[in-house]
Amino acid sequence: MHPVYLLEDNPGQLQAITGIIEDYILFHNKSFYLAKASSEPEEIAAAFSDQPKQPGLYFFDIEIKGQAEGLSLAQEIKRLDPYGRIAFITAHSSYAPLTLQQHLEPLAYIHKADFDSLRQEIITCFELFYQRLYPGQETKQASLQIKAGSQTYLVDLQDLYSIQTTQKPHILEFTTRSSTLQSYGALKDFDQLPGFFRLSQSALVNLDHIDQVSPLTRRLTLSNGQVFAFSRKYKAALNQALAEREKQSDQKAK
Repeated sequence: MHPVYLLEDNPGQLQAITGIIEDYILFHNKSFYLAKASSEPEEIAAAFSDQPKQPGLYFFDIEIKGQAEGLSLAQEIKRLDPYGRIAFITAHSSYAPLTLQQHLEPLAYIHKADFDSLRQEIITCFELFYQRLYPGQETKQASLQIKAGSQTYLVDLQDLYSIQTTQKPHILEFTTRSSTLQSYGALKDFDQLPGFFRLSQSALVNLDHIDQVSPLTRRLTLSNGQVFAFSRKYKAALNQALAEREKQSDQKAK
C-alpha cells in the first residue's frame, strides 16, 4: 500500500483536505492509506521515517507559518523517496517557479480558492500517481521500494520471494527473482504486504512462490529453492493462508 501525507497549517483546510483524501481512499482505491496529516513539517518527516518505504503521494502546502517550509520538506522527501510524487496545495502562486528551479517535478500545483475544484484536483492526483509510477498499465502491479546502500530499487511483489532478518541488527534480506538485497528495517513493517505470510519471527514468504510444504518436518520450499522451517503454532494459519490464496487465484481465473 502507498502512504499519503498531507502538510497544511490552516486547521480548517487541514480537516477539509484530510476528508477529501480519506473519502477517496475509502470509496475508490484500497491501495493507499493516510500515513500522516499535520500542520508541522517535523511530524511529517518523523512519520515518513516510521513507514515501510513504498513510493508515497504527498500533498504539501508550501507556506507554513510564513516560511516556505513545504518546499524544504519536499526537497528532503524527493531525496529519500525518489519514486514518490508531490502535489503542492497553496494560495501563493508566486511559489510555482521555485518548484521548477529546485527540480521538484511536482505532480500538480493546486490552488485552494475553489473547494469543488480542489476536490477534483486531488482525485486527479491519485489517478496521475499510477499513470506516472506504472506507465502503460491499466492496473497497478503491487511493488515495494527497497533502499540498498546508495541505490533504490522498485521491486514487483510477484518477483519477491522472501524477506528475512539477518545476523546484523535491523538489517533485512530481500530475496528477489534476480538478486538478493539488504536494507535497514524491521520485519513487522512488512506484515501487511499482500500475498505474504509471516512464517516465523524471522521470515516472511510469498505465498505464490511456495512450492512444497512438509507437515511432518514443518518445512516449506519456495520455487527458487529456499527452504524455511516453521513452528507448530504457525501450521494452521499457514494452511488457511494457502487455502485463501488458492481460492483467490481460482476466482481470478474465472
